[in-house]
Amino acid sequence: MAFVLNDRVKETSTTTGTGAIALGGAVAGFETFGSGIGNNNVTYYAIFHTTLGEFEVGVGTLDGSSANLTRTSVLSSSNSDSAVNFSAGTKQIFCTQPAARAVFIDNSDTVSLSSGVSATGNNLAVAGTVDGRDVSTDGTKLDGIEASADVTDTTNVTSAGALMRTGGTMTGQISFGDNIKANFGAGDDLQIYHDAPDGNSYIKDAGTGALTIAASTFNVTNAAVSEAMFSAASDGASNMFYNGVKKFETSATGATLTGALVGDTVSGNPVTTSIASDDLLAVYDTSGSAIKKATIANVAAQGPAGPTGGTGPTGPTGPTGGPGPTGPDGPDGPTGPAGGTGPTGPDGPNGPTGPTGGTGPTGPTGTAAGFGTPTAQTGPIGVTSSGPATAKVFAFTIPAGAAGSTGPTGPTGPNGPTGPTGGTGPTGPDGPDGPDGPTGPTGPTGPGGPTGPTGPAAGFGTPTASTGPIGVSASGPNTAKVFAFTIPAGATGPTGPTGPAGGTGPSGPAGGTGPEGPDGPTGPAGGTGPTGGPGPTGPTGPNGPTGPSGGTGPTGPTGPTGPTGGFSTNSNAQVNSLGVGTAASGTGGEIRATNNISAYYSDSRLKDFEGPIESALDKVKALTGYYFKENEIAKSLGYDNDKRQVGVSAQEVEAVLPEVVTEAPIDEKYLTVWYDKLVPLLIEAIKELDDKKKDK
Repeated sequence: MAFVLNDRVKETSTTTGTGAIALGGAVAGFETFGSGIGNNNVTYYAIFHTTLGEFEVGVGTLDGSSANLTRTSVLSSSNSDSAVNFSAGTKQIFCTQPAARAVFIDNSDTVSLSSGVSATGNNLAVAGTVDGRDVSTDGTKLDGIEASADVTDTTNVTSAGALMRTGGTMTGQISFGDNIKANFGAGDDLQIYHDAPDGNSYIKDAGTGALTIAASTFNVTNAAVSEAMFSAASDGASNMFYNGVKKFETSATGATLTGALVGDTVSGNPVTTSIASDDLLAVYDTSGSAIKKATIANVAAQGPAGPTGGTGPTGPTGPTGGPGPTGPDGPDGPTGPAGGTGPTGPDGPNGPTGPTGGTGPTGPTGTAAGFGTPTAQTGPIGVTSSGPATAKVFAFTIPAGAAGSTGPTGPTGPNGPTGPTGGTGPTGPDGPDGPDGPTGPTGPTGPGGPTGPTGPAAGFGTPTASTGPIGVSASGPNTAKVFAFTIPAGATGPTGPTGPAGGTGPSGPAGGTGPEGPDGPTGPAGGTGPTGGPGPTGPTGPNGPTGPSGGTGPTGPTGPTGPTGGFSTNSNAQVNSLGVGTAASGTGGEIRATNNISAYYSDSRLKDFEGPIESALDKVKALTGYYFKENEIAKSLGYDNDKRQVGVSAQEVEAVLPEVVTEAPIDEKYLTVWYDKLVPLLIEAIKELDDKKKDK
């Protein structure tokens, strides 16, 4: 907005009342205010009724289209220098130079301004100040200086209340206004000033060096110098205060904190999941009343046994994993005890048949082969047996391992998901067979009597499994039994104390966006918003001379009733959101409809085709379909959708198909894409892709 005066600017008007003047066009031989003054500019005007004695001179402001001129201030008029309530009829309005705003030399050779400045001959009189300085008062400061004074003379400068640039002693106060800086250094490196907008005072080092405050004792207090905030002494303590009470003090041996150290000192450090046993922790030694350091290993070995943590809720069952790889073979078990004497070897070959002798007496029954009573090992596994030697039942006692030392109770970690059940490990290899017993000597050939009946073969009976945890089964003939022992896994030992919590694992990948939920019910229509406040007041023109008070004019006639509000085919309207066949969403800029939205045209009778889109496939390949979320700039423009969305880059589209890119309605400096107009590009790209497939 500028103040403009121009020659031969005159228009007609039929405006009535005291409001803005509607301009009706230039008078022949003159130009319009829009051409001579310009939109939104300020000028002097004069308007008069062509058949009545109504006139007005003042300061006016053109609107943005130069169709109306607002009467900003009235300098003189036929209504006692107040705004004229113009009657019906034709008026003429033109640009002029009001007498009240003219600067001229009067008959006394004097030029006068309304601000109290006058010039007569070669004398300039100022009733106020010049550039903020009272010249009349300040001039007396030169009265004590001789006519031929030398401003480089310290005596003259001092007598004028000034200070030599080369230095001197100030006897008064130096005051700097808001935002006026005291600068030091060749590059104004050090700046001291008070900032008016934020009300803060600053000591600013704008250079590349350090800001050093050198003092034997350094204190920071409140503005009233009644409450200590910080103090430091050379070769002494540094102290910090809260509300005048010392809370932190340094000394030659360390520092003393009064009160609790509150705050999160961990979150700002990087997360680690690999903690070594020699990593350090801070602990408080109650016997020495001091904070000391300890390794993770020390804390784990010395901590008291904590209570068993409560069982967390059962996590959801995870999916069954595939079969795990076969584990490596376990180590060979210890060599079993030596087997008993093997069965008697087979009979030797029959000797020649002797003469039949008399029947000899029946010999005594030999001792049956079998097991002796085993002796329990001195190791962790005990063995006992029962039953006859031909059918021993063995019981094995496998004690639980010694309980490990209880670690310190860590915080209960969150329940992880249930892992898949591991496969059964492979059966360990069978122990080696015991050595065969020695073959018995061949007996002498008996007298040739009849062969006695065959006695029962020596061997093992079928063992019976004990009722204990170890099962025994046998196979094969009694003379060569094979025993299989089934040793089930021992019962699960008691749950050990909860170990220290592991470090937080790395964040898992972001889960996919869930399906969009159904639309919620339409909320009630919002109430009518409050009426906007009045626009900013235009700049105040200079005050004209106060005229005599005029009498109260008659009440003007009631104006015609304005048109009924609403939309019409000629309306230019703006709404926040729009619902067609449904309620508006209330989201700024959103249109919702319960049916198709038909727009523009596609009829070939309305188009002059210029050929198909060329290299369509290459253009499509130059584009990328993106997942995205709105950034901070979008949110500052009023968007508030935090969901993940899909779309393209307008800049990428503009590089290959600028015809479908336009200015975004939110702000013309941003771009948007007509997505429906990408369909022709996709059609031609598919055809090109099909042609390439046929060529192969």
